[in-house]
Amino acid sequence: MNRALKLSISIVLLIFLTSCGSSPTQAPTPDINILVQLVAQRVVETVQVQLTKAALMNPTTTPVPTNTPQPSNTPAPTISILVATATAKPVGDKAEFLYAVTFPENRSVFVPNEEINIAWGLKNIGSITWTQGYRLVYVGGEAFTARYEIPLGRTVAPGDKAEFAFGAFGSEELGPHTTYWQLVNEGGAPVPGGYVSFTYTSE
Repeated sequence: MNRALKLSISIVLLIFLTSCGSSPTQAPTPDINILVQLVAQRVVETVQVQLTKAALMNPTTTPVPTNTPQPSNTPAPTISILVATATAKPVGDKAEFLYAVTFPENRSVFVPNEEINIAWGLKNIGSITWTQGYRLVYVGGEAFTARYEIPLGRTVAPGDKAEFAFGAFGSEELGPHTTYWQLVNEGGAPVPGGYVSFTYTSE
């Protein structure tokens, strides 16, 4: 661009000097103002051409749009699951059968009309204390005796044991004989687990 400007100015000066040194018989001297305008126009055109070439050689880089950061996922709230602890319900009235024996000697064979002393052992595994009104009642089989109830006669706390005993005589009828009894509370309701039995053979 500077070279073109210098060249144009040199041409103007050369024309000017030539016009000054020419003889009176030569053609009239060109108007210097017109020449300056022509040179200036030429300089502007040259500058525009140079700028266009520079723009083509170095195109402006279009800025690449930056990625806008996406909002991060907000952690979902933790759901706490509360598991209710089961509360043990009261057991209520309940018995556990322990044994059925004869005394003073534990036997299972007797002769007809022989005296038999029978004892049943039960344990209170419930949550209710057995009172004196609890009793064993005859519910089936052979009665072995005229008594149909055997009272407890004392209190038995949960975890304690109780024994019910009665006497009978061996049957004159030979063969096996069985009797069935049930523990009941003061109101006569059966106590779960309080079912007992005894079997002997008459020979």
